[in-house]
Amino acid sequence: EGSQLSFIAPWQKDNVTLLERILRSMVFETICSIFILANCVTMGISAHVMVDDNARGSWGAFLNWSEHFFTAFFLCEFLLRLKVDGCIAFKPVDSEGRANFMDAFLVIVTGVMISWAMPLVAYMLQQETPTGLLRMLTVLRAARLGRLVRV
Repeated sequence: EGSQLSFIAPWQKDNVTLLERILRSMVFETICSIFILANCVTMGISAHVMVDDNARGSWGAFLNWSEHFFTAFFLCEFLLRLKVDGCIAFKPVDSEGRANFMDAFLVIVTGVMISWAMPLVAYMLQQETPTGLLRMLTVLRAARLGRLVRV
């Protein structure tokens, strides 16, 4: 009586949450790196389709789906990192902060804004979306390859 036993889950040691342990794990970094590389491959295919109209029919649906998939994946990754690390981790005052800021910028601008927001606004205004220009801007995502050097 009087003594209380407390259970500390393995992921809560040293006040580290499960989410933080996952985000800091080599497995998670490897998965993100694989998705960055896969996204670059789809960007290469997309560039090929832009210059070869014959390839558009066979790749169009896949490229459209993959664009949304990668945007959603990288947005989720950004939001998880924001939750764990807070806004301060994205402040470009040191090399790590600059790298995080650049990742966030690429996700928000080349992903969310170009892939989702601009087409939605164009649809609502009943305007044509300049798909060629937007696809070229999404190639900026290849800058995320620089992150592989950090990992």
